[in-house]
Amino acid sequence: MPVNCWSPQEVMKISESHRHQLEQAAPSVAENQRLRKSVKTLEKMLAGAHVDQDKLRAEKTQLEAENWELKNQLGDGVSREKSKASDPSVYCFHIFSLPMLTEIFYWCRAC
Repeated sequence: MPVNCWSPQEVMKISESHRHQLEQAAPSVAENQRLRKSVKTLEKMLAGAHVDQDKLRAEKTQLEAENWELKNQLGDGVSREKSKASDPSVYCFHIFSLPMLTEIFYWCRAC
């Protein structure tokens, strides 16, 4: 059976070639490690942002429900007052809800 035998000069030549390849690859390996660390940091930030977004959605839903309840209470109160009023100097409270705008509240003379 043939056995691969290298001379000391061949071993040194191969060794020098491997060392040179490692030196060339070292900056790329370091950059790769830096980028992996950066990606992990961004993934953590994204997960935190999703949690924050879910919390904000829940808070928005809660505030919308409270707003709806207050509008109903206000509407009931205005309707009762309007039905009691026969005096033309009585004012009514109106609520307009426009898309992408805050609600507009204003008083006018009794309708």
